[in-house]
Amino acid sequence: MKSRTKILIVGGYGNVGHFIVADLAKDYSGDLIIAGRDLLKAQVTAKKFGDKVSAKVSAKVLDVNCNVFQEEAFSDVKLVIMCID
Repeated sequence: MKSRTKILIVGGYGNVGHFIVADLAKDYSGDLIIAGRDLLKAQVTAKKFGDKVSAKVSAKVLDVNCNVFQEEAFSDVKLVIMCID
């Protein structure tokens, strides 16, 4: 079984990031991962899309100041979109 292509949107729950996720989720059939320091914000944003879009939208923690990096959570990511200033 072929795995779905993943796009990581860093800061995808912010003002700009939310619009990028919304636009991608309409037509993209792969996985969209909303990531940032605040897991709760990422989860709330991901839940807004639910089953209403063709993409599978999920949330992960990503913090460069943290010593723990869950590499497996971000494996097979084909594109990273940075929505942070």
